[in-house]
Amino acid sequence: MAKNKGINGYQLFDYNDEHIITHQQEPRWAARINQALEKNEFTLFFQTIKSLGSNQDKKQHLEILLRLESDGQTLSPKVFLPAVERFRLSAKVDLWVVSHAFIWLSEHPDYWPEIVISINLSADSLTNAQFIDDILTCYQEYHFPASAVCFEITETAAIANMTIATQMVTKLRAAGFTISLDDFGKGFSTFNYLKNLPAQYIKIDGSYVENILEDKCDFAIVSSINTLAKSLNMMTIAEYVQCDRSQKMLLDVGVDFVQGYGIAKPAQLSSFQQG
Repeated sequence: MAKNKGINGYQLFDYNDEHIITHQQEPRWAARINQALEKNEFTLFFQTIKSLGSNQDKKQHLEILLRLESDGQTLSPKVFLPAVERFRLSAKVDLWVVSHAFIWLSEHPDYWPEIVISINLSADSLTNAQFIDDILTCYQEYHFPASAVCFEITETAAIANMTIATQMVTKLRAAGFTISLDDFGKGFSTFNYLKNLPAQYIKIDGSYVENILEDKCDFAIVSSINTLAKSLNMMTIAEYVQCDRSQKMLLDVGVDFVQGYGIAKPAQLSSFQQG
């Protein structure tokens, strides 16, 4: 735990420390995750990304979310993702999500003209050339327009490996997929690198959105990110939207899409019905 915190640190041992308990349980989670991959015990959920009507993109957008069915419970990624990342299982899990999302999309041709599903890619997957090739190979097995899929990559991951990330994103764009830059605003070099990354959407980090009604600084940051995105012909998505008032404020700012529990809660993908 001390090593995880960085150099010149220390960690006191405590049987009840949640971080230590999680760290001790991660090896067991690694085995559980491999079992879930083999037996298809993961399941896909979705959350609606609502258009505010201020843009020309009238398609229905959904973010694909991952859950694990375990002992009668549906577990969120917060429970098992630390183990996925620690034991370098990200590419395996991401490929499971991509392939099953592709299968679902291929089975619903009526949705193709009117829908865009967003799939998150981890930092490890984004900079893995074999993984990107696996996505393209998987796509060749199914018949649906690539424009119906948007891959979300985190800004911090892109900045940390900018050259490789740009190459991988360019390959995905060339195949017809769209790209969204997730958690925008967290990185230290955001504005420097943005113009060099070929993304169509920017998802404004929720930490700036959730308190936009009370915090003038957050409002100014959201407004400036939106203005910058529009100058680069990119559309914006605000996450963590909790109420109608913040939705109205974001509409006035000019944000294109909103997402959060105030818009719609996650639900099983199998229950989706086009609105």
